[in-house]
Amino acid sequence: MPLKRISEQNSYTIEEDFIYLTKSDSDFQQGVGKAMLAVIHLLNQHFPDETIWCMTSHDRVILLKQDDWQTPKYVIFSALDIKQYSIEYRMPAEISPWQGAYVRGSANSPDQALEYILIALNNSDYWAS
Repeated sequence: MPLKRISEQNSYTIEEDFIYLTKSDSDFQQGVGKAMLAVIHLLNQHFPDETIWCMTSHDRVILLKQDDWQTPKYVIFSALDIKQYSIEYRMPAEISPWQGAYVRGSANSPDQALEYILIALNNSDYWAS
């Protein structure tokens, strides 16, 4: 499975975290859970043989290079519902206007969110060694 939770959060999978939200009494929380599961599923399909470390914070998924919550947060994505996603990525130091600057954008569907997350992974230097 490509998206793998860091050790500090490994009591349940990333999918289980958002499945839990889909069972909430709140329609809003159910929508967040369903929207996030849609993108997680697409990421897992896109990277079937790659391990991408992740953690959650306040219903956001944060992509990391290592199994360590203290490493840079390269890509962050969240959803309000199936038509409202937020994607952020950390700018590489050599083009960043200040230390730790992020680029933020919005997507209107799970497919568009996946497209933007892939761009974010490339532009954030996530794949750089």
